[in-house]
Amino acid sequence: MQLGSAGLVPRRGGDVNLEGLLFRVAKTDLDNRAALECRFRGYRKYGFRDPEDCRDEYDAYATQYVCYDISAHNVVGSLRCISRTRGPLETERYVNISRWLNSSMVVAEPSRFSVPSCRRSLAIKLGLLKIAWLDSINTGHTHFVAFVKKCAVPMYNSIACRPAPVPTFTHPRLGGKEHIVLYADLSPHSHVYAQTEHPLYRLFCEFHSNMELDHD
Repeated sequence: MQLGSAGLVPRRGGDVNLEGLLFRVAKTDLDNRAALECRFRGYRKYGFRDPEDCRDEYDAYATQYVCYDISAHNVVGSLRCISRTRGPLETERYVNISRWLNSSMVVAEPSRFSVPSCRRSLAIKLGLLKIAWLDSINTGHTHFVAFVKKCAVPMYNSIACRPAPVPTFTHPRLGGKEHIVLYADLSPHSHVYAQTEHPLYRLFCEFHSNMELDHD
């Protein structure tokens, strides 16, 4: 696996500081509204009219994650994750992934990543990916599948994603931009990071008290 690319991975584990941020599963109406509003701030460039216009059918069974700036009391990042055990992935609307998935793979799809302009965007992005990764493992998932624009590939490479053996596609709701399908095996990450002394080891594999995984 390729671990790290394009300067998105910190040089030392301590370079990504999650202090002052709270990452949680969205479980209240306030959380879910804030997640949608944050998504709109990041996605209105694609022509969405308002936060409600950003909603789609996958939100009905997706898990939403939010990042709060504790001192400012506002949401500064959001991400959703769709479990294939609850319904089709958004990726499946555009490409056939069933040909290379096997019956032992329990797949979750992180998508609608939104971190509007912020000086701590790297910490927010990696923190959201960490909580989605932890929650997906805790709920029995074995793999991530994600579709991303080319410019986002390095960040996903940094958490050991690699290209899926399927074609690229253009997304009609996201500006008609070309998207690449990536996947990652979730289960061995802690061993991979520990054995290679990868700088994300501390971030992804050490305990952080500001990760709230409770769904209730």
